[in-house]
Amino acid sequence: MKKKLAPVTEQFQHFVQQLQESFWGDVYDKSKQAVKELLEAEDIGQFEATGFFEALISPPSGDGSPQ
Repeated sequence: MKKKLAPVTEQFQHFVQQLQESFWGDVYDKSKQAVKELLEAEDIGQFEATGFFEALISPPSGDGSPQ
């Protein structure tokens, strides 16, 4: 028995579009803020002390990847 997929509705297409715009907007805003903080820092040691760089390169906790 072959199952058919339900047709994609216009409402769902708008939902996906809004989701994508929201995601990329958040990425843009967070990266813009991170660059601003980096450029305004008087001393790179300030970021080392706060774990700024480690937070950028480490995966989020709870995703099952080794730490």
